[in-house]
Amino acid sequence: MSEKPIDLARADALAARARLVETLGELQQRFSPSYLASEAWKEARGLIDDVTEDAAQIAMKRPGLVASLAGIALVVAARGPLWNVIKAGILKRHATRRKMAGLVDGKEEPTQ
Repeated sequence: MSEKPIDLARADALAARARLVETLGELQQRFSPSYLASEAWKEARGLIDDVTEDAAQIAMKRPGLVASLAGIALVVAARGPLWNVIKAGILKRHATRRKMAGLVDGKEEPTQ
């Protein structure tokens, strides 16, 4: 014989509940911090790979440009120590000129 309408409704409700529980489980997994971080890392890694590949192609096509940019970056990064070297050279040159001119601390040295 056929099932009663109440039994069919209960079976449908149980199946719907099972689908809902499964869907909620999937949502919990997709929105968990570790899953989101993993997906973000995968996407960032893909972007980094693309940028790296593009940069390598540009470097092969225009090595002069890359060398110029690297030089500029080096000068910017080392500007403090470079300035100290330049300043020390300038001060040393002034001291040497003053000594050669016979002046020390703004006074003439006695000549013998």
